[in-house]
Amino acid sequence: MKALLLKDGYVLYKQLKLFLLILIIFCTLPGISATGFSMIYVIMLPVSTLSYDEHSKWNQLAAMMPYTPRQMVVSKYVLGYIGAGCVVLLSSISSVAMSLISKGVMPSGLLTVMTLLPCIGLLVLSVLLPMIIRLGSEKGRMLYLLAVGVMGAVTVLLPTENLPAFHLSAALWLPALILFTVCVNLLSISLSIRFYKRKMT
Repeated sequence: MKALLLKDGYVLYKQLKLFLLILIIFCTLPGISATGFSMIYVIMLPVSTLSYDEHSKWNQLAAMMPYTPRQMVVSKYVLGYIGAGCVVLLSSISSVAMSLISKGVMPSGLLTVMTLLPCIGLLVLSVLLPMIIRLGSEKGRMLYLLAVGVMGAVTVLLPTENLPAFHLSAALWLPALILFTVCVNLLSISLSIRFYKRKMT
């Protein structure tokens, strides 16, 4: 699977150098909106690699290599998880640094936001990947746009003025959201593997 991740990494770097640079800059900007939009774009990277694979006939070539359908599918999810983790890490470091420099205190509700955003992003990814694998990248464009709209709406609707109260209320439902995200992703991986096997037969 490491080789598959490296392959996707090289493809993304070659095709999206400027995009990746802009993504890193967005991650370091203060504010929930910047982090939210970074999460939107980073979860689309596995979808982009699926599109590149489809257009380059990579799946047919991979069928002659010692890769299982499970490895081919799970590598896309892992790419999304790594991307979401990098966004959380960079945004958290930036938020803490900016807060310490300007106010000398830790940003209230940071943990809640940095847990909520990746959960939402990975839920969107868990819906997107099976559908893109099933329908193909061309037919899945509308799903792609819908996912961007959902993530954008959530980012805009997140409370920015009353983060302490939001943080306290989140303690009640955030663990359930994390568990739900894990369960949905496991189900999504299972569906994606099934769709991938059908597509390759």
